[in-house]
Amino acid sequence: MPDDGDWLTYREAAERLGISRTAAATRAKRLGWPRRPGNRPSDPIRVQLPLFEPHTPEPTLRASARGESVRALGTLLAAEIARNNAERTERLSAQRELADVHEQLVAARIAAVEQRAHADAKRREQLRAQQQLRLDLDAAEARYSAAERQIADLREELNAAHLAAVKERALTDGDYADLQQKLATARQELEVARNAEADQRARVGSLQWTIDQLNIELTAARERWWRHVHLLVTAHSNTRPRSWWRFWK
Repeated sequence: MPDDGDWLTYREAAERLGISRTAAATRAKRLGWPRRPGNRPSDPIRVQLPLFEPHTPEPTLRASARGESVRALGTLLAAEIARNNAERTERLSAQRELADVHEQLVAARIAAVEQRAHADAKRREQLRAQQQLRLDLDAAEARYSAAERQIADLREELNAAHLAAVKERALTDGDYADLQQKLATARQELEVARNAEADQRARVGSLQWTIDQLNIELTAARERWWRHVHLLVTAHSNTRPRSWWRFWK
């Protein structure tokens, strides 16, 4: 009869037969016991236990099945604990590696900023010195131009005096010597101005060379910093993916 037998869950059938729940489910599938799902998804599935199915418990089989289940659960639990410990160790190691890389990047950036600030300070100082030298050179050129104008004026005076002396025949030897002395003094001042201008130009050239060398050093420092950062980023990107990375998403 199709209604013969009790409708039991797998656990109830296992308790009645004295076997494990897994063994009861296997026997129901192998013998083709009728199955009845619950009215709701959370309700357990029930199978119809035939009336002729022996209800006597099997202590030895039940104890053996329970022992195997306990050992299997213990093995699974130990494997899960080992896997969790390994993942935790890898995650902590990866966190330390990321912290070290971050510290190295921060240190490299700070060093680059300090080098750049030092180079910029030197460059500003050199620029101020160059500007001052340019002002001094402009002043020297102005003095040189003034001396040239003064010499030209003295030459004009000397020529005018000479012409007047020739015309009037009244130029004395003392006046002529005075004019000659003035002319010699003006020539000396012109020579001093020329020497000062040459010194100023030499100082400007030396300062320009120093600025060029500082620019070269600044460029080299920037290249070294970028290479260091590139090596750090490359080393970090070459780290093999791990299963714990999903926790960082």
